[in-house]
Amino acid sequence: MTPYDPYRSPAPARCVCGFHSNQAEHDHQTQLQLVPVEREEKRNDGLIASAVLQAVYPRGR
Repeated sequence: MTPYDPYRSPAPARCVCGFHSNQAEHDHQTQLQLVPVEREEKRNDGLIASAVLQAVYPRGR
């Protein structure tokens, strides 16, 4: 079966990234991820803390 088959039903509408069932759900999830940060330094606090812990307690690989 080819994707250009005229008798095949089209794929259901999805969002632009392909992970959500529709564009409204995509927009809602995107808004949840865009949380404002109080100050610029706070943006990287978690990353820095994680890097320090990994440096102090390295995993034995």
